[in-house]
Amino acid sequence: MSADAAKVDTCTQAEFARRQGWQRSYVTRLKQAGRLVVTDDGMVSIAASLARIQASVEAPGRASAAAVSPGLRSDKERLAFYEAEKARLDLEERLGKLRSAQQVDDALADIGARLRSTLETWPERLTPHLASLGGDEQLIRVYLVDEIDARLRALSDMLQAAARAPGEADS
Repeated sequence: MSADAAKVDTCTQAEFARRQGWQRSYVTRLKQAGRLVVTDDGMVSIAASLARIQASVEAPGRASAAAVSPGLRSDKERLAFYEAEKARLDLEERLGKLRSAQQVDDALADIGARLRSTLETWPERLTPHLASLGGDEQLIRVYLVDEIDARLRALSDMLQAAARAPGEADS
C-alpha cells in the first residue's frame, strides 16, 4: 500500500469523530475501550476501527445506526435507512409492541393520579380503624403494613395493565 493510500485510510481522532457524526468524547471512550485501531503514528485506521466497533457491538439490533452501519455516508443512504427505520417503528406501533411517548405519559399520569387519590383518602379512611386499635403499636403496625401492601399490589397491577399491549388478554 502506498503512503498516500495509507493516509486516506487514516485520520485523526477528531476527524474520525466528525466523519462518523459522533462526539469526540465518544471516540475517546472507544479508544480507551480498545475499540479503535490506532497506527504507530497515533492516527485512526478508519476501516479497521469501524470493523472492530461493529464487531464489538453487544446488541446490534439496538445499537445506534452509526455504530452498526458505518457505511451510511451519503444522504441517499441515510435517508433510505431512516425511512426503513420509520417503517419498522410504525409496524411495531401498529402491532402494539411500541407506544408513543404521549401514550406512556398519559398512562403514568393516570396511575399517578389514582395512587394520589388513594393516599389522600387514608386519613379519613384509616383514622377510625387506627383509633379503634387503642394505641396498640403492634396492631397499628400490622394494619398499616397490610394497607401499604394492598396499595403496592394495586399499583403493580396498574403498571402491568399499562404495560400490556392494547387488546392483550390478562394472564
